[in-house]
Amino acid sequence: MKKICIVGNDFKYKKLLQAYHFIFNYKTQRNFEFQIKEFLKVNNCYLTSCGTAGLYVILKSIKEKIPDKTEIIIPAYTPSVMILPAKKLNLKIKLCDISLTNFLIDISKIGNLITENTLAIIPVHLFGIPVDISKIYRILKDKINKEISIIEDFAQGFGSELNNIKLGGFSEIGFSSFGRGKNFSLYGGGLLVLNSDKYKKTIEKNLNALLDKSKISQIKDIIKFIFFSILIQPNIYFFLSNCISPFKSKKEQTSFSISKMGSICKKFGCYLFELWLQDYNVRIQNGMYLYNYLKNMDKLIVPEYPENAKIAFSRFPVIVKDIKLKYKLYYELKKNNIESSFMYNKPVHQIYDLGYKLNEFPNANYLAEHLLTLPVHGNINKKDLDKTISVLYDTSKKY
Repeated sequence: MKKICIVGNDFKYKKLLQAYHFIFNYKTQRNFEFQIKEFLKVNNCYLTSCGTAGLYVILKSIKEKIPDKTEIIIPAYTPSVMILPAKKLNLKIKLCDISLTNFLIDISKIGNLITENTLAIIPVHLFGIPVDISKIYRILKDKINKEISIIEDFAQGFGSELNNIKLGGFSEIGFSSFGRGKNFSLYGGGLLVLNSDKYKKTIEKNLNALLDKSKISQIKDIIKFIFFSILIQPNIYFFLSNCISPFKSKKEQTSFSISKMGSICKKFGCYLFELWLQDYNVRIQNGMYLYNYLKNMDKLIVPEYPENAKIAFSRFPVIVKDIKLKYKLYYELKKNNIESSFMYNKPVHQIYDLGYKLNEFPNANYLAEHLLTLPVHGNINKKDLDKTISVLYDTSKKY
């Protein structure tokens, strides 16, 4: 008997035992920042307490260099935690609707949002699906305001590629996360990457001013990793899934820590990353498998799969055209011990008062209402995927 959790860290029992071996025996001369830099093929990499802290440092550094610009552009459907760094820095948030073709920011609408006051555009590689950032750069070439930064948010797409370039390598600056539910998870921590020297000195100055994450917080993160990694193993999750419910946040995040990652988590991450590299391609294979079977279902919409893309999905998203069917699929999957999720139930402007009407951004509203996400992590095998596909097909056919 087993139950599939919606998220997973890709480590099966054998790899977990190796990970626990680290706590007592692991010694390394390797550098975690260098490992990630080498993997992503970026110029510079810096580790922070969380992905949100990385975004905060980036925005603070850019704002210090260009203090007279105060607007940022983000997708209307995105993790709402992105709002917190902007609010802390008194930046104005301008939302851009998403596309129902690829579920990402609608690039064709960005040009109309750019003004002389635009500081940055933050395209989000939501679910791990790559945004074609080259198209955004082409839009900027036609604008008088050249001092606009593009900040890649690849928190949900760590390991995804487009044209043999990994996410994080398409713009001058970007950030990601190692939080719970991410492709590579330490249950805490984040990073920011630089591909130019434009803001290097300012960013390093602001990072150097931060303290390391406290040792207690670092140890807590490692304990959480161990606890959740055991609990979400399918054979254990079947019996103990109710134990995890109190730990699943049902409230919007209202604050975030701003610090460096800390030496203990760096050492732990260094070892785990070596293990993760052996298995992360499973997400890519699982996502493609679901895509090929679900793309022809007339009651579902799957995201457009970009050519020359390898997508390491955090979760596989589908739009269910009929809302009642969405809930039916959710409960039928649950009966079959497959956990699915509605992800973010509201677009950003319905969570925070940003000066927009509730019915603005129709595509973002539609996605929030119709979205169902499916597990694709490394603890899923072909039999599990076939069961997922079968439930979706059979339930849709009967509906």
